[in-house]
Amino acid sequence: MWPVLSGKILLQLHPAHSAGAEYSEFVDLNRLGAVTTKGVANKPWEGNPTPRVAEVYGGMLNAVGLQNPGIELFCKRDIPF
Repeated sequence: MWPVLSGKILLQLHPAHSAGAEYSEFVDLNRLGAVTTKGVANKPWEGNPTPRVAEVYGGMLNAVGLQNPGIELFCKRDIPF
C-alpha cells in the first residue's frame, strides 16, 4: 500500500517507468500526487556504450548513463500524456 496524503497517493516511480505512461495500466495516474521521471537533458542521450555493468569484488559497478529523449521531445510526448 502506498502512503496517502491529502487524498493523493504519493508514488516514487522507478526510472524504468520513465514519465508514467508505462505505469498507467496499473495505477490511475489522476490519483497520483506526483510522478518522478528519469533524468532528462537538454539534448537526447543514447546512454553510455557497452559494457555498462561490471562485476567486481564485493558487488558490481554500473555506468549506464541513462538514455533520455531530450527535453524538447519529453515535453512534446510525455508531459501531455
